[in-house]
Amino acid sequence: RAWALARQLAQSPLFLLGLALALLRRLVAGARLRGPLLRFGSHGRNACRPPVGSIIGTVSRLNVFPAKSMRGVPVEHARVDRNGLFWDRQIMVINRNKVPTTQRMLPELARVEVTALAPDGSALTLRAPGAVPPMRLDLAAARARGPLETIDLHGMRAKCAPLGEEADGWINAVLSELGDRPRAGYRLMCIAAGESRRVDASVTRALFRDTKPFDGTALADLAPIALTSEASLAALNRQAREAVPLDRFRSNIELDTELDLAFLEDHIQE
Repeated sequence: RAWALARQLAQSPLFLLGLALALLRRLVAGARLRGPLLRFGSHGRNACRPPVGSIIGTVSRLNVFPAKSMRGVPVEHARVDRNGLFWDRQIMVINRNKVPTTQRMLPELARVEVTALAPDGSALTLRAPGAVPPMRLDLAAARARGPLETIDLHGMRAKCAPLGEEADGWINAVLSELGDRPRAGYRLMCIAAGESRRVDASVTRALFRDTKPFDGTALADLAPIALTSEASLAALNRQAREAVPLDRFRSNIELDTELDLAFLEDHIQE
């Protein structure tokens, strides 16, 4: 099991990104603290960490990603529950072997968007470019109908409900049209009601030393909430061969910070 988890992590874009960010963070020295709104915690051993109560920047954008690996939805406000932001990472695509499928495997997923979200979390609508009409997914009915299936995501298992044959036919039709070749065997699943994946703290701590115990997450890879800053992006792009936009990182919270505060968001505690 440990070897299988290590292999999955080595193939995970998020894991590789975390390693890259950890290396780049060591290139950034010093920090001058200006601007409003977020504070650092006081534990840990980072020499560049500012004192408790230091203010580093403002939240510039909030996003939820109801469908894993599909387009996000910008929101003005978001409710936080035990798994992170309400509506975040509630459904995903799996293949015929029950392996969760991401943009790395199917880049076409990046073109599928969520166009409607029920306020109570019971249903959503997916749409893709092309001739396939939008698809409304009733998550509440699927969760009530069952039967539930156990899906392994990066070594951490979750009970999920199939969204049905019609939904499966829709995602295969969309992937076939967007990919210009036939696709079959893919299924749409939603996490079961009340389910919470317990992510192994040792996995996240390997990337981020200040990882704290948390309740869990839905279908996100490593943590209930993902956060990035424009300063960190600027530092990354200075080292990258080709600049990338901030939305490439699919973060729930985007921070507007001073450019000399790159990667300090790793130590935000409240």
